[in-house]
Amino acid sequence: SISKFISLSSNDSSFYLSLKLFTMNDTDLKNYFNNNVNKFMQLVSYFNKELSDEVDKGLASVNCNAIYMDKKYPGCVFIQILTFENVESGFIYADESEVVPGVTANEFIYIEGVVPGWFIYHRM
Repeated sequence: SISKFISLSSNDSSFYLSLKLFTMNDTDLKNYFNNNVNKFMQLVSYFNKELSDEVDKGLASVNCNAIYMDKKYPGCVFIQILTFENVESGFIYADESEVVPGVTANEFIYIEGVVPGWFIYHRM
């Protein structure tokens, strides 16, 4: 297993940690989020203030790949763990749960609340 390598490059280590999150079951992913909720909150704050260096550090600190807003879902901030082929997983932050996308067969196949304002998602 890749986890047994003694020394991974910084890029390989980041990818490995993101891949671990990407393949976690949803219960473990919720636990991961809850253990790092303050880091995620700080990341969204940096993103909203457009502090790119801090955003990059924040993404690395939670082992995620990207943070963005989607024009189709105003009011939502998406924190992407990883995307593989046409599957994406991550977290959504939304002040109001009414703005969170609905589950559909052809886009968001799973959305579940973690704590108020935060959701896990899987997207195709």
